[in-house]
Amino acid sequence: EVDNVRQKYLSAVTDVLLEFPTIKIYDPLEAFCDESYCWAIKNGKMLYRDNGHLSKVGAIYLGEYFKKSIVESIWPSLN
Repeated sequence: EVDNVRQKYLSAVTDVLLEFPTIKIYDPLEAFCDESYCWAIKNGKMLYRDNGHLSKVGAIYLGEYFKKSIVESIWPSLN
C-alpha cells in the first residue's frame, strides 16, 4: 500500500523537479524508514495513530527531523 501511494507522490515530485530543479525535497519516508524496515515505534513511543496518520509523538518526531534537515541544508557547517 505504501509503495502504491509513494509511486504517485514520486511521479508528482519528479514532474515538479523537472520544471523547478532548484527545489529541495524533504521526504518523510526517510524519517521513518532505513534500508530494510519502516518503524512504527521509536524509543518505545508510537509514531502512528492509525495506518495512515501520525500520532502527536510522530508529528513532533517528523517536525524535528525536517527542522534538522532544513537547518543542515541551509547551514552545512553546523553539522
